[in-house]
Amino acid sequence: MVENSYNCPLCGAKMKIKYAKKGVHIGKPFLLCTNYPTCKGLIDIESQKKVEACDDNYQKTNQVADKQIKFFNSGKLEVKSCVEGYQAYCFQSLALPKKVLSAILLKKEKYLSSLLCSKFRVDYIAPNKNVNIEVKTIFSLLLRLLNRGFLTMNSVRVENKLQKYFNITSDNEEYNLFKLDNYIIYNNVVNNVDSHNETSFINKFLKPIFGDCWASHVITQVSLNSLSNITKLKGQRVDFLLSQYNNHYIIELDGKEHCEHNEKDNQRDTLLNRSGYKVLRIKNEELNDAICGEKLNACGFVPDYQTSFNTYEKYLIANKMIHQIQIAIVKGLEQGYVNLEDNINLFLESKIFTNKDLDNILKICLEDLEELISNFGTIYGLNLKIDFCNKLKSPINISFANIIDCERQLIIRDISTKDNIICDIEEYDYVKPVTCENHVLKYFLNYIFRHNDFLEGQLEAINKIINKEDAIVLLPTGSGKSVIYQLASFLNPGVTMVISPIISLINDQIDNLLKNGISNAIGISSKSNIARSNLSEQLKYNNYSLIYLSPERLQTGSFRNIVGNLLLKNTVYCVAVDEAHCISEWGHDFRTSYLNIAKNSRTFFAKNGNCPSIIALTGTASSAVLKDIKRELNIEKLNSIITPKTFDRSELHFGIFSSKSSDKEITTANIINYNLPRVFQVSKDEFQSLSFEKTYCGIVFCPNVDGQFGVANLATKLKFSTGMKIGIYSGKMPKGISGEKEWENIKNETTKLFKNNKLNLLVATKAYGMGIDKPNVRFIIHYGIPSSIESFYQEAGRAGRDHKFAFCSIVFSNDNGPTNEWLLNANTPLEEVRNIIEGISYSSNDDISRMLFYHINSFKGIKNEKEIVDKIIEKIQNAKTESIFITPKEEQNNFEKALQRLVILGVVNNYSIDYSSNEYNLIISNITTNEIIDNYGNYVKGYNKGRTLTEKNKLRKYSTLNKMEFIKKATHVLIEFVYDTIEKGRRRGLREIYELAKEAVSAENQDLVIKTRINQYIGSNFSTYLDEIIEKEKINLMQIVNLFEGKVIENEQIDGIRSISELKQLRGEASRYLETTPDHPSLLFIRSLTEVFMNNDNNDILKEDFENGILFAINRYQINENELYKFIRYYLTQIYDNKFDLYVDLLNIAMKSVNDKYKLTNYLINSVDDNNEDIISIQAMTYLETSLVDVLENVNKEGEQNG
Repeated sequence: MVENSYNCPLCGAKMKIKYAKKGVHIGKPFLLCTNYPTCKGLIDIESQKKVEACDDNYQKTNQVADKQIKFFNSGKLEVKSCVEGYQAYCFQSLALPKKVLSAILLKKEKYLSSLLCSKFRVDYIAPNKNVNIEVKTIFSLLLRLLNRGFLTMNSVRVENKLQKYFNITSDNEEYNLFKLDNYIIYNNVVNNVDSHNETSFINKFLKPIFGDCWASHVITQVSLNSLSNITKLKGQRVDFLLSQYNNHYIIELDGKEHCEHNEKDNQRDTLLNRSGYKVLRIKNEELNDAICGEKLNACGFVPDYQTSFNTYEKYLIANKMIHQIQIAIVKGLEQGYVNLEDNINLFLESKIFTNKDLDNILKICLEDLEELISNFGTIYGLNLKIDFCNKLKSPINISFANIIDCERQLIIRDISTKDNIICDIEEYDYVKPVTCENHVLKYFLNYIFRHNDFLEGQLEAINKIINKEDAIVLLPTGSGKSVIYQLASFLNPGVTMVISPIISLINDQIDNLLKNGISNAIGISSKSNIARSNLSEQLKYNNYSLIYLSPERLQTGSFRNIVGNLLLKNTVYCVAVDEAHCISEWGHDFRTSYLNIAKNSRTFFAKNGNCPSIIALTGTASSAVLKDIKRELNIEKLNSIITPKTFDRSELHFGIFSSKSSDKEITTANIINYNLPRVFQVSKDEFQSLSFEKTYCGIVFCPNVDGQFGVANLATKLKFSTGMKIGIYSGKMPKGISGEKEWENIKNETTKLFKNNKLNLLVATKAYGMGIDKPNVRFIIHYGIPSSIESFYQEAGRAGRDHKFAFCSIVFSNDNGPTNEWLLNANTPLEEVRNIIEGISYSSNDDISRMLFYHINSFKGIKNEKEIVDKIIEKIQNAKTESIFITPKEEQNNFEKALQRLVILGVVNNYSIDYSSNEYNLIISNITTNEIIDNYGNYVKGYNKGRTLTEKNKLRKYSTLNKMEFIKKATHVLIEFVYDTIEKGRRRGLREIYELAKEAVSAENQDLVIKTRINQYIGSNFSTYLDEIIEKEKINLMQIVNLFEGKVIENEQIDGIRSISELKQLRGEASRYLETTPDHPSLLFIRSLTEVFMNNDNNDILKEDFENGILFAINRYQINENELYKFIRYYLTQIYDNKFDLYVDLLNIAMKSVNDKYKLTNYLINSVDDNNEDIISIQAMTYLETSLVDVLENVNKEGEQNG
């Protein structure tokens, strides 16, 4: 194929061969316009039928398949006004009753039919240019709210009043959607045409073909650029656009002059054909011939005016009319053509409504609109006086399609087009909202989402967004976190960017918005049906309130450019980070972009020095996660954290089922077949039946996709053993699927079936575990232990979202108990863990080894990471300030993680990524050694203030090295700190869920044990104490003593731990904090002492934490020796009386761990005070003295050996 043989189908320029860099066509050739990126024309070479070229134009116009050029089927429709001096605006928004909307969304055919009835135009005299810019902006925002969905809803008040007026008692009435567009009699419609011939054509041919409703199917003088993305032909129009159902024609009436423009006409026709329009050219001399009528009759158009309407159809049409009238009035207010005290009248020629009907429809419409405008004005501090029935003012007449004889009128007319229409909204930069009174926000909560009141935390969070304040919202699963930023997005100027972790969650959010009549939200992902090249075109219209995207999207240069274009007319008001715990859980593992959200948002979304607010939302309450979120998003204000009174969800109940790994499938089947029906007190048949919303739906979470414990294998086995309707879901494609496209289709269909209660059970990976909103999930089964208590609670939170009884369980396999406890010890080196895990055969794996397999793949090892970062440092040593690097795709994650280390230190200021070509564009900073040390110190301080000085001193040792070597050493120290803190913290989290499972599996009341451990883990009774302990740069171990013993003030005991329940609560909270700072001596000692005071038999973790506490206190925190010995003595005195064997073990651990055994033993003996209440026993004293003798003998032997 010769490049120059082809011209661009959009602009006519030459084409050049390119090769697809990603997607299903990766490596395949295609032709791209040489004017790219100004023009986006392309041709798929493989599917191209051979087209001969001549004179740089197509001679065969029908040989290029429609699939070659992909358009996103939404855009602004530009038409010539119906009357000279008027202006025309086109809209697409149909208001339907809630239950009708819900029913339509379930069936694709009905949905598409409804879209055909949703388009209309409004014509009125050209706007007043002297409108106050702030008032104009407010009405632009209100117009966006009204246009929030192609299919939307009026307020619940309008719906109720119309139901009452038309006596609607049921929503199961029969109705024909196409009647919504065919109820007007068009007696006096004016079309602004270019010639007498066009007027004659309408009267002689179009009116007879379409019948009385002809005007809703005919649009004259339509911009060619509106019909196809033809930038080169901008400014040209077509004579007629005819649309009926799925039949779309362009009619051109050609005079003699067209004989000279055949080539241009052919080019236009070709482009229109590829955009889905058939073109029919009629010569003027044919207008009086029968051949013209024959050509039009062959198009397939039919008369469709309806004369019979039932009451329910009248009710639907009234809903539609009210919504159209409100949009027309608000557009008039925006343009200054309508005033707030105009006397508004309604005119409609139709056989279905009486004058009384029209009066009532208008009254309901205007009363509702007045309330809407008043409340919206309040948000922006305006007290608007509204009276649309002011008889003292001159009238403004609203007419449906027909022109009436009056001074001022708005003409509303239904139209038909192939493509969806986006309403172009004005700029938003001129107003700022103010804090709203609660009743105003409650009004909009009901208006948009039909909720009657806010749930706990929602109102406070919404006001944070309105005031443009950063916030972190910690609310339990099912508490309506999404509504917070969604509602605010319709009230604020500008757009809300929503950072979402997975495509399924983006799709679920958009699906739920559609159910609330909202379609001006867009999801941008690799699976989006919107072409990337057209994304900028779509966003420029300002009609989107919500843009969903992944954090990786913020790293791409192309998206940053799109945002730059967006900011020309719009603003990013808020960035909402949904499922914000992913910052902590995934940011340090395989999705480094999560760690750059704050920097990217405040850099690339800023406009005129103003940054968007950032609101982070999560259903998990761990202080470890909270601390990570605060640090990575740089949200430090105390009042920025919003939490509920309790995270407890009383509707959730828990259980643990012990099973060997080899028996997991059988155990799970038995749970479903027998245990769960008993739990829900129903028969097996009733439990497994599909009963709409009453279906007992469930999710089984698997640790992986393929293999014995993967979703595909388990789903197949459970289908056979339970007989249930089962689907599978995972981010990664399972084996046996032919391709990614097929897998996407399967996932989408599975999600739809599950959400619509056509499946009982979904077997899924964690990809389905976040944010999916299905009210009647009655049970969750974890097919193996989750990674932490936090993850367990998060995933269990998918159940019971309707606040009814739900059951959540774990099938727990602890086949290698002793080995597991050693592997989970934070002091066990990671490389030893790796060697053990890699040496365990597949058949010998259990829950812990399977989880640790993923852990060691996330943390490749300190040595490995140092080698990777060293290579990058050597590459950038002599690089320019802005440099591009290419890395193989398989190394992309490791490369980006290494880059993030350099960003932390300030060596790299920022970077963008082209994921298709694996290109990294680095902005390298000219940073000094001291600045690097300070940056590292600030990073450490965010995790652990107590280690800040020690860590900074490590870097200072290398400050005399040359810059490249210093950067290498600094990065090595950083990597070691990350492994010390984050890697060990992850193992600590797994250890805690392991301990929970061990305790619960043998408990008589498992639900009580698990709930108690979860509530203790996420509670905050001791957070003030623990925060004070870990926030101090210098550790004071006596704070621990005060925490347990309290203080005596004026002979009165103050504070202190007074009950077993308080001990359990403290244990849970300390465990949670240790996931953030796993090496903090105070936290380790507290966690260990709680086991001591509870007299548990769980001595392994007690000893482990005691030993690690001593080692870290000495090696990392430089705690004073005497202070440490004093605390060790306090610790040991709590044990010797009733657990002497444990006392001996701990004393030996202490002596082994300290630098000087003799000093410790001597201190313990000499610190005994005969007058002290805690005088140790004779037995303990004797053991200490014997130990001292042994120590001295060893010291003497070592001295003799050393001469």
